[in-house]
Parts: sequence; structure tokens; C-alpha cells
Amino acid sequence: MKKYGAMLFCLAVLAGGAAQSASAKENAQWQLLEENAAGEYYSDVTAFRRVEKKENAIQARARIDLKDPGFIRLLTHHFGRKLTKDDKPAACLLTVVLHLEDHTYRIENIQLLSQEGKTLEKKALKEDYKPIPKGTFLENLEKEVQAWDILGKGTI
Repeated sequence: MKKYGAMLFCLAVLAGGAAQSASAKENAQWQLLEENAAGEYYSDVTAFRRVEKKENAIQARARIDLKDPGFIRLLTHHFGRKLTKDDKPAACLLTVVLHLEDHTYRIENIQLLSQEGKTLEKKALKEDYKPIPKGTFLENLEKEVQAWDILGKGTI
């Protein structure tokens, strides 16, 4: 695969889909944003924070619990040497910066985790801000961040 390989493919699925995990449901810090055939998307409501020197930029953490069997098979094939016999790719953790004023985002970090919690791959990305696509978990994440900001939790 190319430079970012499976991670960029994971991002493509994430921008249009979502994921599921029992641990995410049990952990109150994760707020369900969206669910679809790809999985379930969550935001870490305890991790929102302003990015220094950028008043309208908020950093957020998101988790996508994968459930699309074809995508999981592809990732299992790609990361097979890092997995034990009964383990498989299960989730992606993202660090996203949302710029509220112009409705853009960029992904700073992505981490692919297995069911057993093993990090299969971790990448720091150097992306430019892009418009938040309508009808995606990123749009729902932006709404969560806006609500957090309006409630005054975003004060420095």
C-alpha cells in the first residue's frame, strides 16, 4: 500500500461510516455520534480542548469501532503478522482538530487497534484543513464540540 496505506483507507471508510465496541459503550466518556453498516462513531466528551493561539479551533478525540466484515478482513490481511490467531482489527482512534468558524477539520493522529487492544499502526498526519463533509460523523462531532463550546466548557 502507499505511504499511509491502510490508515488512509481507514479514514475513507470513517468519513462515510461508523463502528461498535462493548468497551466504548461501557465507558461513559464516549458519546455515540452515529451508527451505520461500517460501525459506530464515538467522541470522547472529556477530551475536547482549545488549540492554543486559535480561538475557534478545538481538538477532539474520536473512536470508530469497526464492524464491516470486508473491511476487517482487509485490515486483518494487511496486519496479519501483528495479530494473534484469535485477534483482529477492531477500532480506530483519531485526534481531530475542528475549526468552528469556517467548518473545516484536519486529522492529526490515527491509531488502529486490535480487539485485544494492541496498536497495529499509529500515524501522525500532516493534513491541511478540509471542509467538513455533510452527513458524516465529522458533522456530528462538530455539533458536539459546538454544544460543548456554547455551554462554557470551552473557556480557557
